[in-house]
Amino acid sequence: MENALETSVLAPATNLQALFPHLFIDVTDEDTGEVYSEPLIAYVEGQPLSYRFDGKTGRFNFNGKDDLGKEFSFQPICWRQFTGNLFDRKDSTRWVEFYFVDENQCISTILFNNSSELNFTKALKDLVYSRKKLEEMRVTVTAEKLSYEVSLPDGQAQKGVYYAAVFSFSEGNKEMRILGRDVYRAYSVYTDLTAKATKTNVRISIGYAKSLFAESPLGLIESSPAAVIEQHEGVLLTESVIVNG
Repeated sequence: MENALETSVLAPATNLQALFPHLFIDVTDEDTGEVYSEPLIAYVEGQPLSYRFDGKTGRFNFNGKDDLGKEFSFQPICWRQFTGNLFDRKDSTRWVEFYFVDENQCISTILFNNSSELNFTKALKDLVYSRKKLEEMRVTVTAEKLSYEVSLPDGQAQKGVYYAAVFSFSEGNKEMRILGRDVYRAYSVYTDLTAKATKTNVRISIGYAKSLFAESPLGLIESSPAAVIEQHEGVLLTESVIVNG
């Protein structure tokens, strides 16, 4: 699928404030006493903050640096499954990306692939048949230790371990759901890097900036809990799986 990325221009702040007043806060200047408004949410379009899962260690981190432990939780604003050649992977590599507002009120993202993406697809099936929407849930991600064995070009076997993300869901916060809905209505939520690397879209939730793509992808629509869950074609264990999980 050809990518047709468009420049998305936000409405002026004054217009946003009129439409979404609760997405702004009043701030008082300590020197002058002047009261002015600032956005509640921090976001540079197409460049959300990046949280990561390390498939070599089974640990989460912020921006590749700050260690966050072996468990990570968030409530999604929106999400997307797609194939693409991110980080020199094959075009057929499957990914799932989530967007959420972190504890510092910043629009953020976290990305998973291969075995982790497959685990999400399996967990999503149960959620759909329970007639639950992912955006209403609190997503908790933990790591599962797995082993692999591959044949090297010289015929020798290589064995090792890696970690895949495992997903579980619990009831989310209603206020956070309302906030997330207004955030994606006010802002164009996406990651420039992943959008440009997309080969095909598998599922796109309401809230993701679908207008970035020339074709309208088939998505798991928020109001359609009976959507069909596709069968994953399988996981090929390679060194790329070990790196990112």
